[in-house]
Amino acid sequence: MHYKHLLGISPVLAAGAAGAQPYGPGMMWGDGWYIHGAAHFVWWSLVVIVVGVLLYRRRAGSEGGKADRSIIILRERYARGEISKAEYDACKRDLMD
Repeated sequence: MHYKHLLGISPVLAAGAAGAQPYGPGMMWGDGWYIHGAAHFVWWSLVVIVVGVLLYRRRAGSEGGKADRSIIILRERYARGEISKAEYDACKRDLMD
């Protein structure tokens, strides 16, 4: 078949009509471009994971930090003798619930 009349319209169309690949083998998948795509996938996956972990830790810290601080104060008061063992145990149970 003759495709010379298509060359005046578009080299891409002419190459496609002839069955050739106009941009090389596999377009952007040749010459290691798949590694570039995979690197972007890994990069953005890591960004999402890090942001998720930071948000989780921040949320967990805001809820758990108060109870942890309360237990520390309770232990200090018990160590100084300000409260008895029974009061310490009762307060600790209340704080853990």
